[in-house]
Amino acid sequence: MKFLLWESRFETGVGEMDRRHRHEFEMINRVHKAVVEDNPRDRIEAEMALLIEDVEEHFRVEEDFMTRLRFPQADAHREEHEDLLNRLRQYKSEFVNGEMTPAYQFLELVHSWFIRHLEGPDKELGLYMGGQELPKD
Repeated sequence: MKFLLWESRFETGVGEMDRRHRHEFEMINRVHKAVVEDNPRDRIEAEMALLIEDVEEHFRVEEDFMTRLRFPQADAHREEHEDLLNRLRQYKSEFVNGEMTPAYQFLELVHSWFIRHLEGPDKELGLYMGGQELPKD
């Protein structure tokens, strides 16, 4: 069973943004699977690192686009991105240093954060974009 399921309520109306979000859901599910199936720590760490790298790239593209569009809530949106990444990096670091609990905290955070962020700030950004698309990978 998947940890995080994509639902139509998460759609922003921006095809490339939604594609990236779906991909991140799959990556989150890979981290979850590695944790609950008691994979070796290096495998869990690698999945966490891949997710963080992917999210960093997604945020970079999205933030560049918000700047070009002069999105009024861009600063607050960027702060949310930065806060998430800082917290994910911290949990990963704690996990690497021998704790198991941060892996579960990492998962709880991405689960709740993505749902809230997609239904709020990213939905608002999608409306503001008015059909314009993000650049593709």
